Amino acid sequence: MNFSIERVFAVPGLGAYYNEDLLALQQHPVSPSQRYTTPAHTPGMRHLRQVAEVLSLGLQLADGGVFWGDALGVSYAGKSGREGVFRANPTQAGVLFERSSELGKGFKEDCATLAQWGVSRALGFGISQALLRAHASVSGTCMTSFLCKEYSLALPSDRVELHGSCGYDWNDNVDKMVFYRLASLPAGQGDDLPNRVGQRGEKLLEYVSWLKSRVALQKDYTPVFHFDFHGGLDLVFERNRNQVIEYLCQLATACLPFKLRVESPLHAANREQMLQAYRELHEALEGVSLELVADEWANTAEDVQVFAESGAVDMIHIKMPDLGSLDNTVRAIQVCQKNGVGSLLGGSCVETFVSSTIAVPIALALRPTLLMAKSGMGVNEAVSSAHNEMGRELALLQSPCE
Repeated sequence: MNFSIERVFAVPGLGAYYNEDLLALQQHPVSPSQRYTTPAHTPGMRHLRQVAEVLSLGLQLADGGVFWGDALGVSYAGKSGREGVFRANPTQAGVLFERSSELGKGFKEDCATLAQWGVSRALGFGISQALLRAHASVSGTCMTSFLCKEYSLALPSDRVELHGSCGYDWNDNVDKMVFYRLASLPAGQGDDLPNRVGQRGEKLLEYVSWLKSRVALQKDYTPVFHFDFHGGLDLVFERNRNQVIEYLCQLATACLPFKLRVESPLHAANREQMLQAYRELHEALEGVSLELVADEWANTAEDVQVFAESGAVDMIHIKMPDLGSLDNTVRAIQVCQKNGVGSLLGGSCVETFVSSTIAVPIALALRPTLLMAKSGMGVNEAVSSAHNEMGRELALLQSPCE
């Protein structure tokens, strides 16, 4: 069903976490308390840590209903081909104010229109959230059911497993994830390499021993151990790839009997160099109980397709704000599934409740391997939001009116 937009709102807001200059922090670690005042190296950032900004976009329809989406970027903006730090300037939404009459024709058609407008990925992400909510409401159905009809998918009957990120708190936050029984953990920030990984990787190996002891407190619980290095192993081992490979073999053995996933172990200057690095790593690690996860340089639907078809990675972290409109997220999950590659439907800790909960109906309808619990770094809030939203959507699917 079509609709017309009568009014547009653009309201500056705050993200649930911070933008941080990761490359600078990996080179020269700085304590969190000093980051707010230390000058940044990455263009577009003022300090190593600064409050993330959001632009809430509202679409008011003819019947008076208002549907919102949050335009935003990611915490490590401006890195690995991503858009720069997002600024919540309402003038960015000028094209939406001027041309909103072109929207409301159909969800996929509307996403194609946003691409024709040439809006930034952050704006495309925010506007498409509002459009999905509006289209589902006008069709008289929940968002999961709407997406299943829109993309010719079977209705789901169960939840998608959750992936968690502990942020800077690799102990207390991990305990929260263990006792929530998350399927994948702990991820974590990769900015303090000497203290998290160690001079030669020894501290992370010690940490794995502690993690196994905490997981053992839960009966019949076998999560995947997922470590996100943000390219940090190249720095730890001074770009000696043979030493990186040797260390990953050690790490995989230390994690047994649990499966290990390693996200972004290496740095690269562009997508092709990143792909080549993964190809070499994948070949060298054949037979090792370890899965490689791509994130850096897998920013667009086209990027995801290239990585998925490469045969060099086992999973791709689909960062929703990086992909722009939600139709791109849908296509990214589908291309992973077509190529037998795992998909982590994720995003960023700077995301809001509005942007984070939109991932739930997409996850339920598209069935990625994992759904990242977001936003913020508190764990409890992110896990409860994702878990409860899945429960609400599934309840609506089971109701007679559906």
